[in-house]
Amino acid sequence: MWARNIQLSFWIWFWLIVISFRSLLSTSDISMTSGASIMTGITFWVWVVIVLQGFKCVLVPATLKYGDNILYSFAKPMSIVLTALFSVVVSGIFPGARFVLGAFFVLASMRLYGS
Repeated sequence: MWARNIQLSFWIWFWLIVISFRSLLSTSDISMTSGASIMTGITFWVWVVIVLQGFKCVLVPATLKYGDNILYSFAKPMSIVLTALFSVVVSGIFPGARFVLGAFFVLASMRLYGS
């Protein structure tokens, strides 16, 4: 499982380096004397998203290793529901009625499976 994750993430890093190679070599775009750095523009909410995505990347393989297939089939929809709730808090945009109905069915099925 971990070898597959490393194989897949290799291509992400490869293309990230290929795309940003030219900007890494030139420092004309970034003025180091003004205090600007490569981290300019990364806010608190960006770090929250990075941490949530990192937590998801650990949670899904742990679910596959220690849980059964039914538990895994609930982990993905539950992560979608939690992400939607978090985006409601952050952006104030509420999901539509069909999404709320689907989220209700996901939560109800999890409750029925657990009892």
